[in-house]
Amino acid sequence: MGGRPVVAADSIGASAVQAPQYAGISGFSPEVMLLSIFDVMWLSSDDPSEDAADEAEEEAEKAAEEAAEQAAQEAEEAAEQAAEEAAEQAAEEAEKAAEKAAEEAAEQAEQAAEQAAEEAAEQAEKAAEEAAEKAAREAERAAEEAAEDAAEEAEEVAEEAAKQVEEAAEEAAKQAEETAEESAKQAEEAAEEAAKEAEEAAKQAEAEAEEAQELAREGEVQAEKEAEEQAEREAEEAGEDHSGHDDDHDEDRDNDESHRLSETREHMVERLREFNEFTDDEGFEAVADELLVLADRGSDLKLDKSQIDQIEQLDGLGMVLVRVRASGEKKVQDLAGEMSGTIENADVDLNHLFRPDAQQDGQAVTSVDPANYSRDFNLRESGRGDLSVGLIDSKVDRSHPALQNGNITDKDLVPFNYIRPSSHGTAVASLLVGDDETFHGLLPGGKLYAASVFFQTPDGATVATTESLILALDWLVRQKVRVINMSLSGPPNKLLELALRRVSEKGSVVVAAVGNGGPASGPLFPAAYDGVIAVTAVDNHRKVYLRASRGPHVAFSAPGVDIRVARADGGYDIQTGTSIAAPFVSAILADMISRKGTEWKKEDLDILRKTAIDLGAPGFDEIYGHGLIRAVEE
Repeated sequence: MGGRPVVAADSIGASAVQAPQYAGISGFSPEVMLLSIFDVMWLSSDDPSEDAADEAEEEAEKAAEEAAEQAAQEAEEAAEQAAEEAAEQAAEEAEKAAEKAAEEAAEQAEQAAEQAAEEAAEQAEKAAEEAAEKAAREAERAAEEAAEDAAEEAEEVAEEAAKQVEEAAEEAAKQAEETAEESAKQAEEAAEEAAKEAEEAAKQAEAEAEEAQELAREGEVQAEKEAEEQAEREAEEAGEDHSGHDDDHDEDRDNDESHRLSETREHMVERLREFNEFTDDEGFEAVADELLVLADRGSDLKLDKSQIDQIEQLDGLGMVLVRVRASGEKKVQDLAGEMSGTIENADVDLNHLFRPDAQQDGQAVTSVDPANYSRDFNLRESGRGDLSVGLIDSKVDRSHPALQNGNITDKDLVPFNYIRPSSHGTAVASLLVGDDETFHGLLPGGKLYAASVFFQTPDGATVATTESLILALDWLVRQKVRVINMSLSGPPNKLLELALRRVSEKGSVVVAAVGNGGPASGPLFPAAYDGVIAVTAVDNHRKVYLRASRGPHVAFSAPGVDIRVARADGGYDIQTGTSIAAPFVSAILADMISRKGTEWKKEDLDILRKTAIDLGAPGFDEIYGHGLIRAVEE
């Protein structure tokens, strides 16, 4: 066998079985193990058991293959892990390098920008200095040239001005001479005119004095007449009270009545008293040192007789009006408050002043005749003797051609001895019943009851007192007038409100102008009281009069701009205002009541609302009310 030791078969088998477990041990490799196996096989070639050797060889080859595959796999995994770690490390190093490069680039860019900015600033500063130097040189040169030109022009202007001054002086001297002559002439003419005016003023003053005296005489006569009427009524009442007495007392009764008549006459004449006014805490004007008390007839007022200045029996209203003299240190308003707390079934208030709603002269070239509206408003034609209307206003000039033939009954209810103006009342009266060849009112032929309540104060104002207004309402109710026109306005007054409520209860209706205070004036009275029909004015295009007051109390609109009316001293004017619009509504109401033959009812107002022509915003509004009023057709 060649000098090698023989290995037993079972030893070979053992070596072949154990060989794979050494494949992964350090220092051993598959090749060495294979060589060892081959050596064993060589050494055992003489072994008669060859099958075992072949089997061992196969197992060795298989073990070698598995060891090789495992080694390759482990090597591949190790390579992949090494590659990933190398890639991560390379990425981190690359990122750090990029950040560092970016920072260095940013620093370089910033340095470059700063350097460029510094260079640009230096260049700009240098350019600005050069431009400034150049502009200064040019400005200096231009100033020198302008100064030279200005000096030349100034010299020329001075020469021209001197020439003009010389000419002006000559012209002024000439004009002064002419003016002096003209002034002397004008002064002479003015002196003559002044003397003429003074003479006319003296005549006018004398005429006014005579008129005032005549008014005073008329007032005294009227007062005496009223005193007699009052005394007669009292005598009749006294006669009824004493009808069961013996005839022996007749003579004493007659003497008492005669004495009372004399006292009443004197008292009525004293009603023409002096006038003083003041302004209350709310800014309203009133008669100074006076209070008014209004109560139902038969009320026990429990007043101090020493304070009573006047008592008026209001037969039409079924009330009594007492004027109380407020004297002493107490304010009139404070005394009114005290009396209100002590008097039962009566109202107390100041004797406030009211003014006629001022008319504005119309601006139109042409005016509108009231007769045109009679047709537009469906009013009946002339011949209205069955129709009557009341007017509380200033005195009416019954001598005017449009009124001199009218059916007018007037009554003076002014308690002061002052001039009674007539322009306002004449204008309103002409709209109602005026009639002549060139002018036709709304109700020609109708009956007019005109109560004069306005007078002219010493300072020229035209006013009426609350007392006069209440007396006028009572008089008109006694005349059974169903429609009363009041084209006037003033402050709120509890007594006037109470009297107006009583007028409504008696079956009459009051029509009042809303006033010409403007859109921001607030409500004026009596128009703003419940039950009073408040009227605003519109022009021929049905646009509201700009100075008309506004508010929720406005009931109807009526023509009141550029209306032709009678002028107190004769002739005609064009007038504008809510006081001009109110008579149109009064005429329609009077016509309506006359057709029905009944008293005024609230249902009548609903009918007029339905027939009115809507103006402004749809439905009722505070500017036009329910719209332009129209008469109800039969």
